[in-house]
Amino acid sequence: MNEQEDLISKKELLETTNISYGQLYRWKRKGLIPESWFRKKSAFTGQETFFPRQEILERVERIKGMKEDVALSELADLLSPTPSGDPLSIEEIARRNIVSQATFDLLQEAAWEDGAQPLSDPIPFGTAFHAHLSETLLGDGKLAREEVLLVFRTLEEARGAERSEEPGELVLVRKRGVALCLVHRGEVLFDREARTVLEMDLARALTDFRWLLKGERT
Repeated sequence: MNEQEDLISKKELLETTNISYGQLYRWKRKGLIPESWFRKKSAFTGQETFFPRQEILERVERIKGMKEDVALSELADLLSPTPSGDPLSIEEIARRNIVSQATFDLLQEAAWEDGAQPLSDPIPFGTAFHAHLSETLLGDGKLAREEVLLVFRTLEEARGAERSEEPGELVLVRKRGVALCLVHRGEVLFDREARTVLEMDLARALTDFRWLLKGERT
């Protein structure tokens, strides 16, 4: 998180991806590329526009790969960083292996233990997204069960207190055997004894979740 961000200039982006200036800004107007990715910085030629390299290259390739089959308005919905959408049936999500019934049962059990409201059916789109992330993390095996539940609780609390359309980044660190989880939208510094074990770009994960719901490979 503390490393200098890898950026690509607008000129290099257009040359690398073989898209035009007009395409780039049309996609921006349609909401396919976030406004926040257009970074004005000083250069020897004056003010130039730069982008986060990995994110913009992945986004452009995805748009180019799908724009012939998907309307730009639909692409804008799929790529939107706002975690909104129609409620989803638990039965349907489990049937499609997007979230297993075992993971739903675990989250329900944790809710009862916390004295919180159990998951409703259908569940809110944002909660379904967080349940899918929990499913993925449980499958990875890199986090303990309680840490995955901590991630789910943190994401749900962040969703309830959402004040920005950008979902931010999810981070989990361990220090002396104790886990700390947070969602942030800027640089965060931890002391040397804290070890980062999970970093996740939630906007990218949200896009992948929408593609999964649509039935596309991510």
